[in-house]
Amino acid sequence: MARMTKFFDKKLEDELGTGAAIAVAALSTDLRATMARMDAIRVAQGKPTLQEEAEAAEAYIRQMIADGDATKQDYPWLFEDESLQPPEGEAREPK
Repeated sequence: MARMTKFFDKKLEDELGTGAAIAVAALSTDLRATMARMDAIRVAQGKPTLQEEAEAAEAYIRQMIADGDATKQDYPWLFEDESLQPPEGEAREPK
């Protein structure tokens, strides 16, 4: 099993307690190990990794937005660190 220290979060410990922080770290470690196994299987099958697939999906969404076929508001999770408001004078609707 991978070491949990990589996923241990002191802020989480302060907010929820040591037991909860350790449980989250253990779950995170297990999840990362499962994803690594899935990636190994996908690569062996000639498929992209989960990260590569996510990056391709994000690129596709960004292109749809650039082409006017979608808006940032349609994919708020992708733009959570960016303003969802269209630039001044550019209130366009998707095609």
